[in-house]
Amino acid sequence: MKEQPKSGGFEKVGECLYRYSSTGGFYARIKTIGKEIRKSLDTNDRYPAKRRLAKLKEDLQIINLSKGRITLAGFCDHYLETVQHLKGKTVMRKELVVRRIKEEWPGGSDLISGSHNSPHPPASMRAVFSSL
Repeated sequence: MKEQPKSGGFEKVGECLYRYSSTGGFYARIKTIGKEIRKSLDTNDRYPAKRRLAKLKEDLQIINLSKGRITLAGFCDHYLETVQHLKGKTVMRKELVVRRIKEEWPGGSDLISGSHNSPHPPASMRAVFSSL
């Protein structure tokens, strides 16, 4: 009797790093803000996969609300810290937008993200800032 080939499975090869056995492709598996993110690293080589995983982790930490409760103003300040490496005109534009958010956000900039009564949960705050 001929044995059927097994379908591919994921094999853990490092922290947050998995290899799909049937294709040899590498995947990241990261938990952030209470959600699991699974993403292809678009490579079959381990060392580029490790570099891409590190870059993905860095990108996810840029705006990380898993620290718990944070005011909108605090979130704005943290966001501005993460964009200082951009060109001067870009930073100026983002500072202007952040200033307007702090002054004009419905409910005020003292809203606490992550609290049950906040009309703007962390996901919506992240969406707003990712579109800046």
